Amino acid sequence: MKKLTQKSLIHCCIIILLGITVSCSSDNNNLQVPDNYLNIPDENFEAILIEKGIDSDGIVNQQMLRSDAEKVTKLSLNGANINTLEGIEAFVNLKRLEADANNLTTLDVSKNVLLDTISLTSNRLIEIEGLEKAKNLTWLSLSWNYFTEFTLDNDNVKNFLIDHNDLTSLEIVHAPKLESAVLNLNQIADLDFSNSPLLKVLVFSANKVQTINLDNNVNLEYIYGSSNLLTQFDISNLPNLIDVRVDRNPTLTCIKIANGQEIPNLKLSTYQTANVDCN
Repeated sequence: MKKLTQKSLIHCCIIILLGITVSCSSDNNNLQVPDNYLNIPDENFEAILIEKGIDSDGIVNQQMLRSDAEKVTKLSLNGANINTLEGIEAFVNLKRLEADANNLTTLDVSKNVLLDTISLTSNRLIEIEGLEKAKNLTWLSLSWNYFTEFTLDNDNVKNFLIDHNDLTSLEIVHAPKLESAVLNLNQIADLDFSNSPLLKVLVFSANKVQTINLDNNVNLEYIYGSSNLLTQFDISNLPNLIDVRVDRNPTLTCIKIANGQEIPNLKLSTYQTANVDCN
């Protein structure tokens, strides 16, 4: 009789455990985000969306209506302590994204093809995907992040800022409309802007630049390249220069200029000269 009772108790426990498992499985299914909603796992991201009246249910519940996201064309999320912008892919009509001073490490904007402005200054970014798909993108700021290498491949970018990073490699593959590039305070050794003929402003001070190709950049007006490792620097084919600063390049003693070339502001160290012959 005692054995029968024990067996009955065990049988009851198994039934109860099975019931709990089924119930939990059912609850998990209920937590799935419906198709007309998108997942917003970062509470701070959702909180600022609520504050701006974008997330219409007004509750931090890690989800929002896709229709709410699709109405947004400009989004300012500066200083909101956001760790991830997962869910941004549903903001398909977004044209301007500002998310400066957050904690972002990666970002995918491949679904945000209408973006014309991206500002992600002062984050922890090491990677960003999908930039080449933003065919209207003209302004890109990635300053004060942690990139170690970067490739710019976008037909329309005009202004590119990626200073104060850890860059050792920067490839300007295809940026034919680029007009300004700010790259100072990195560790870049080589630069080539031959695919960006419209470039007017180039700032690359405080790097480790040894070689630079400016052969096709006749529109350059401002060059700031102080504190690098250049051994030679030929600007004789750049007739529009207004301000050039290449002081504190310890192995650069002669800057080659053309006969009659006048540069209103030319900053050199005491051991440097500007000359038509640098042999």
